[in-house]
Formats: sequence, C-alpha cells, structure tokens
Amino acid sequence: MIQVRKGRIQDLEEIRRAALEAWQATYTSIISAAQIDFMLNRFYNPETLSSQLNDEGHDFYILEEDGKLQGYAHCYPEADAMKLSKIYFYTKAKGKGFGQKLIMHCEQEALKKGYRKMILNVNRHNPAQHFYLKMGYRILEEVDIPLDVYWLNDYIMVKEL
Repeated sequence: MIQVRKGRIQDLEEIRRAALEAWQATYTSIISAAQIDFMLNRFYNPETLSSQLNDEGHDFYILEEDGKLQGYAHCYPEADAMKLSKIYFYTKAKGKGFGQKLIMHCEQEALKKGYRKMILNVNRHNPAQHFYLKMGYRILEEVDIPLDVYWLNDYIMVKEL
C-alpha cells in the first residue's frame, strides 16, 4: 500500500539516507565531488534537517510503500508561493509514479494553506527538470547563485495551482 504522511523527527535518518543516495545518483555527472560533499554537509546534516523537521513553517511529506520510506518532499512558504525545496527518492523507487503522487500531494497541501503557486529551483543539467515540465511547471528564469566557492546554476520553475 502506498501512502503519503507528514514527516516526523523520527524520520530524520531515513530522510538523510534517501537524500544522500539520490544526490550521488543524480549529481556525480553534473557537479564536482567536492561540491556534492559541500552541499550534503551544508543542507543535509542532522542538525539542519532536525531544525527543519521541528519548524512549523516547514513541511516534510514522506511517501511510503508497505510502511517503508521510498522518498520525501520538503516544502515551505516563500513570499506568495509554496517552495518545493527538496524531493528525493531512493533509486529503487524511481519509475513507479511516486514522484507524481508526492508532488501532487504537495500541491494539494499548498492549496489548503491558501497558496496558488508552487516554485522550485532545479539545476539546469538535472534531468528532473523534464519531470517538472511534464507536471505543468514552467521555467520562470535562469539563475546563477553564488554559494561559498560554488555556483548553483539553476532554473527557477513555477506552477500556478
């Protein structure tokens, strides 16, 4: 059985493992190993994830199949939109329609909270951009964001809900 539920602090390690696996599978051909390590240490360390999981403004949604975490999404309000900050799945969970189910859940939750659009950033070389386009997102702008000694070469994508 597939279900989506709210993330809890007890999910932290499993969330982190899914993110680490997804990053290694996705980004090794896009950015340097040093940048991957930097990003994982900065944004996916236990302290940062714990803080976000405990923050009422941040929502984590866990997609489970038969009680086992397959992937998760992290959303929070940004200006007049709900930002999809993270959506990651274990490699074995890809191609099963879980991404579509989870992103639609995030969009429904955003609507319940009064938001009429979703925004996200995606690396311009990340194949996931094609998934977002298929889900009705459009490229709003191309940005290069400095982060320490690295650059985030992203598209900002938006979807009217």
